Amino acid sequence: MKAVIIEDEEKALIAIKNQLKKYCPAVEILGDARSTNEGVELIKKLQPELVFLDINLGDGTAFDLLDAFKEKFFEVIFVTAYDEFALKAFKYNAAHYIEKPLIPEDLIEAVNRVIKYGPSIAEIQKVFQQLQEGRKIERIGVASLAKISYVDLDEILCIKAEGSYSEIHLSNQRKLLSTKPLKFYEELLKDSCFCRVHRSFLVNKDKVKEYKKRKTDLIVLFDGIEIMISRKKRSEVLAMLV
Repeated sequence: MKAVIIEDEEKALIAIKNQLKKYCPAVEILGDARSTNEGVELIKKLQPELVFLDINLGDGTAFDLLDAFKEKFFEVIFVTAYDEFALKAFKYNAAHYIEKPLIPEDLIEAVNRVIKYGPSIAEIQKVFQQLQEGRKIERIGVASLAKISYVDLDEILCIKAEGSYSEIHLSNQRKLLSTKPLKFYEELLKDSCFCRVHRSFLVNKDKVKEYKKRKTDLIVLFDGIEIMISRKKRSEVLAMLV
């Protein structure tokens, strides 16, 4: 896979190059650039299949660079520090990103996923556009061991903790097992229609059919799933539903 690197930090650039050469022999590095403008020209000239892209560049951002391409012909792996906006964007769509400082295992995993199961750049750009316009995300990517599945939030009934994984219950009694923990989805969906009702469950309030008041309250979802409400969450859940 032919790739370029857009990174304005010398140490980070060297680290990416060295680790790719050592751990990802399937990636051929065609060149690198240090700014948004240089990156745009480099991509147009070399036509790479994959771009390693920093978020904050000297003369702009990754968003500016991607906006320069009306038609995307390359995949992207984002390399970022602790940029909350960017990190949140990537999590919403389960796009590939690597946190600095680089860890070989993370780089290998990201490259392998792009080669085998990577989302199209059109999907990534759609997320950028939604966040920049202040619109709520209506679709997320669910990463499993074998692939990334894209689902509408309206399809999700609830999300259940399964150890360090999560089981996502969809309409028509379908299920997806995600490699992400429940805490990940709680943070991801905190500004949407989802609410933590128990330490093991996130629930889509739009899918609640009944609220049963008992010694231990229950909610019943449209597919018949019954979920206990923790005492600590009772008031919060009632306020959300009423």
